[in-house]
Amino acid sequence: MQDDLLQQRIENARLMRANRALQRQLRHISSAYPPETLEDRIRRLEADNATLRAQLDAVLSSSSWRVTYPLRLLAARFRTRAQ
Repeated sequence: MQDDLLQQRIENARLMRANRALQRQLRHISSAYPPETLEDRIRRLEADNATLRAQLDAVLSSSSWRVTYPLRLLAARFRTRAQ
């Protein structure tokens, strides 16, 4: 029974240390990025993501991408054999 209590106290101390470390990290992040800045950043990153996805879709659907497929396939096979 004392072993169980000791283990619980050790685990409790470990969790408390981890909690304090997480709270310090949260305070650091919160001070570096106020909530409104985070929301603006999220919106900007989502817009950047949409732009990049559109660019990728344009490349993947281009005729040059389709025409060079056999060449890319052949190059990939040579690379795997070389390794």
